[in-house]
Amino acid sequence: MITRSGSLEAQGLHWTARGHGRGHGHAQEHGHGHGRGCGRRCGHGRGRGCGRGHGSIVLGVLRSANKYLAVLALSVENATAYFLDTLVRTIFMAVVIFVFVHLWRTTYSVTDRPTIAGFSVAQMIWYLVITESIITGRVRYWRKMDEEVRSGQIAYSLNKPVNYLIFHYATFLGESVVKVGANLLVGGAVALLMVGPIRVPLQAAPFVFASVLLGLTVDYITAAAIGLLAFWVEDTAPFGLIYNCLALILGGTLLPLDLFPAALRRVAAALPMNQVVYAPARMFADFASSQPFTILMRQAAWVAVMGCVLSCVFRLGRRRLDVNGG
Repeated sequence: MITRSGSLEAQGLHWTARGHGRGHGHAQEHGHGHGRGCGRRCGHGRGRGCGRGHGSIVLGVLRSANKYLAVLALSVENATAYFLDTLVRTIFMAVVIFVFVHLWRTTYSVTDRPTIAGFSVAQMIWYLVITESIITGRVRYWRKMDEEVRSGQIAYSLNKPVNYLIFHYATFLGESVVKVGANLLVGGAVALLMVGPIRVPLQAAPFVFASVLLGLTVDYITAAAIGLLAFWVEDTAPFGLIYNCLALILGGTLLPLDLFPAALRRVAAALPMNQVVYAPARMFADFASSQPFTILMRQAAWVAVMGCVLSCVFRLGRRRLDVNGG
């Protein structure tokens, strides 16, 4: 995986160098002829020069996007290369869902109620399939960030022709999507056999998919910010452990926030962790009453807020790296 990523970054360096070469050639071509090219650009050719300028910006953006899409595709390829190993690891997922089915069947039987907080037994189990698939399938990326900073590898990564945070986001997303998908396959199969399907409208699919991606994005941004704290602290593991515990308890992983006491529910709703697992799981389990547009807008808002936090942490850490000389 390291070798492939390195070759991809080398390709990015080659693209950048090629772009500079074209730029110098273009300047020499217009400089020939005693300034006639310059006169054309400043005179009658203003509109065309401006158009070309905008066109080059758009082309640069598209090339940059293609570069990160290639990183994403390479990450997915690396993860699927060992997909059988990933499926073996999902045995834990099958055991968890099996235990939850018996636990909640007993709970509903004791309470003698068909629904609890609006969830039937089947809805509750499918809710837990989504939450457990995400929480166990996401890559704990703060560890990689922490390791890069403490080892000094980040000094070399920053000199490569890619945006450091976006490059790692593409890598994180590709690997996480494969692992979450494998968990969904195994956990969904167990839930289907034990409690049967639930009624989910077809139009819910794009909303749930977008919600899962936004939730993973919130998770990456938060984890990356925790990992970059290694610029200031010796070990970021305690912060990562606290974040994981909050995601399990207040993020709605083990219980829907609808079952929390009112005060605790307000606290959980004010934290970004519930956007990672509770939001997409709630939307899937009960799409009709989940207000999907509101959920997606709230997730996008948290992406923007946490993105600003990560940007500040990264800039301050990079400045510290420059001051200390790496």
